Amino acid sequence: MHELTSVQLHMRCVLIHLRFIFVGSAVRALIVTIVTLSFWTSLDVRSQEYGAFTALAEIENQSAQAIDLGAQAALLSLVRSLTLETDDVKLEPILKQSKRLLKQSIFLGVNQSQVGNKQTVSFEFDAQAVTQAIFAQGLGVVPADRPRPLLWWVMNDKQGRIRYIDTSRDVALIESARATLDEYGLDFDLPLYDLTDTMAVPADALWQGDPVQIARGMLRYEAQSQRIVKWAELSDDRIFLSISLLSDGRFTTQVERIYTDRGQALGALIEALTLMVRSELAVIADDTELPSIVINEVTDFGDYRRILRALEANVFVESVQVVRLSGQTITLAVKSPASVDQFKEIMRDTLGLEYLGSSELGLQFRVGE
Repeated sequence: MHELTSVQLHMRCVLIHLRFIFVGSAVRALIVTIVTLSFWTSLDVRSQEYGAFTALAEIENQSAQAIDLGAQAALLSLVRSLTLETDDVKLEPILKQSKRLLKQSIFLGVNQSQVGNKQTVSFEFDAQAVTQAIFAQGLGVVPADRPRPLLWWVMNDKQGRIRYIDTSRDVALIESARATLDEYGLDFDLPLYDLTDTMAVPADALWQGDPVQIARGMLRYEAQSQRIVKWAELSDDRIFLSISLLSDGRFTTQVERIYTDRGQALGALIEALTLMVRSELAVIADDTELPSIVINEVTDFGDYRRILRALEANVFVESVQVVRLSGQTITLAVKSPASVDQFKEIMRDTLGLEYLGSSELGLQFRVGE
């Protein structure tokens, strides 16, 4: 897992796939405006640098309204990519703070296209403030190092033929799933579907849910998180979708229902995959105060400066203060919305520190080699 400051997400088709269910005309009006904006706005969410999340966007002109709408669209895409939240209603309170969260807008030039000239703008948002706004809504922030689950995706067509999904025949379906997941900085893998796979677990065994054969096939990819996806095209163009997990010889069903069309079924698949990563990795605000942070084996001023700078820049750290500096040991008072366990991971991934345990003095770490 890398630190959140390495977030590097490329957003494609940014708001075209948004699904909105709103209760209030003001909310609907704002999102409709942003969706309209998406047809002439392209976004590229960049890494956090100097305490800012940067998103590049193309807008039609330099009017205040165009800049505000561009900032809102950039913020929406940024927050969706950080939280993996598919319910955009939950993000609406954060969108309303776009002016407060925006640090600056920098015009980078004009791009010519078939639909006219576009202004390229770099929108820089305060990384700490964005993170705190996410926590204030009860949402979590998902670090950039996100797993690629392996999907044992088996198809049942209208003629009742059962087969593995085909990267040539089903290219449109696979690309649609990947394009939508890309908005969240996610992707998935498929088995090789070579002779080894088909001998271990034929498509029929996958569809019937044979736990012995499925488990045998999964052994080849045991390092990855794996899901079984069943996709059936019914005669009336409805789609049956089932998503399940096999663990300890037992199936746990995440999704199983019939959808009115392919788009709804695909949306359910995307939601299930984002929920899986969000539930496993999201850092959620915790009201419990952190104990003192004690860092041992700080050999020189370079270590000292590196530790403080990294913590001060980290979006999960609200404040850091040196309480004591004695020999090769630094004691810090750190305020963070992360839980103790999450903060241990942050210290390890951000600074490469080794966790030694806790004592009456606080959480003990040491500088790695």
